[in-house]
Amino acid sequence: MYYRRSSDRNTYHEFRISRFIKEGEKWYFFTREATKEGPFGSRFDAEQRLASYIKRMDSGFMPRDSKLSIQSPDSPRQ
Repeated sequence: MYYRRSSDRNTYHEFRISRFIKEGEKWYFFTREATKEGPFGSRFDAEQRLASYIKRMDSGFMPRDSKLSIQSPDSPRQ
């Protein structure tokens, strides 16, 4: 059953997608800030880094609109 709040104006469905994707043998995660983070060697590693990322963003030390991303230790330096 679909429930709406009285303040909801539009009737639409939000689809939740996984934040994690696998490309080849590497794992990545997407952030709410529209960045793709990785690569990571396993999904477990990606999940751990996502948890760390969320803690950092919730700490207030990094502005949410900074467009900065985290780098995996095995990512090539640019």
